[in-house]
Amino acid sequence: MKLFLDACLLIYLNTVTGEEESHKLYDFYLNLLKDELYIDMLVLDETLYISRKKYGLSYDITLGFLEENILPFVDIIPLERRDFKLMKKYLVDYSIRPSDALHLVAMDKAGCRAIVSEDKNFDKTHVERIWLD
Repeated sequence: MKLFLDACLLIYLNTVTGEEESHKLYDFYLNLLKDELYIDMLVLDETLYISRKKYGLSYDITLGFLEENILPFVDIIPLERRDFKLMKKYLVDYSIRPSDALHLVAMDKAGCRAIVSEDKNFDKTHVERIWLD
């Protein structure tokens, strides 16, 4: 299955400190590796920004995490000017944030029908949302 990884998963993997929670998250992520995984550049931006702003991690730490644990296993879907029209449609149809609308556009381009995200706003869209139990 083709899955799109939302930034929340990457942020939690990068910042989790509790041993039990860490094992649960990493087991969840390792199970996802059997599928085709995708992100867009916005996911990287959000991961870097939130990891620094909310959790105080340096860009070096988060970049290292991304390079070792995420980028070898995902494809990055490019976004282009022509994607604006569909982003606009998703903003109007689903009343979601612009970045989430762009994630949906990227997913459509790659043929992803599911997103790995805790964001329940995706439940009102045309994709399936997968998250920890």
